[in-house]
Amino acid sequence: MDTKRHFQGRNQYKVDMKGRIPFPAHWFAPLDLKRDETLIAARGMSPDAKFLELYSPAGWAARVELIERAFPEGKLRETFIRWYVSTAEPVELDTQNRIRIPRHLMEHARIDKEMVLLGCIDHIEAWAKENLEKSETIEPAAFDQIYDILNKAKNTEQKG
Repeated sequence: MDTKRHFQGRNQYKVDMKGRIPFPAHWFAPLDLKRDETLIAARGMSPDAKFLELYSPAGWAARVELIERAFPEGKLRETFIRWYVSTAEPVELDTQNRIRIPRHLMEHARIDKEMVLLGCIDHIEAWAKENLEKSETIEPAAFDQIYDILNKAKNTEQKG
């Protein structure tokens, strides 16, 4: 994967009176965005954690294509599309590189005063600061599992 397309890092912002936050300039390149283009915001794909996902238009199109390939026709597909895809909304960058996320998405993520944007390799997550702080713990057993998965991937890469 091309490293210029990776998102990493985090940025914390106070949400202004109109519900806007600055959008980090260093994420324009991974999104292939120009200064006056649009992002796509949707619910985060978790039944428990309340956050949002942000994609470039091309990234969102790839996400939708994956969903179409992964789910056969049927009730589960319809339910998932209503729960996830139907929440997606365009989010425009204004002339001062700020974004304003639609109210229903802000309410879903419980974002009120402070928002944290996280670079998550292929997309950006938007969290209410207090919700993120509660969700950032990793149990030792889970960390051991993560470490094992990364080591297996590293060993496979070295053998190949």
